[in-house]
Amino acid sequence: MSARILLVVLILMVGSIMSIVVLQRVSGAGSDKQPPEGELLSTPTRMSHEQ
Repeated sequence: MSARILLVVLILMVGSIMSIVVLQRVSGAGSDKQPPEGELLSTPTRMSHEQ
């Protein structure tokens, strides 16, 4: 049972992370370039500088 619970928790975590990444990419879709996953955290500062 514990293995099943761990699998469910992992799937939920991955799903939430993927949804966050997709939301950040959609919100930053106004720019032509889509940043690589490593630079997702620096996109808000870039957008604030460009405005």
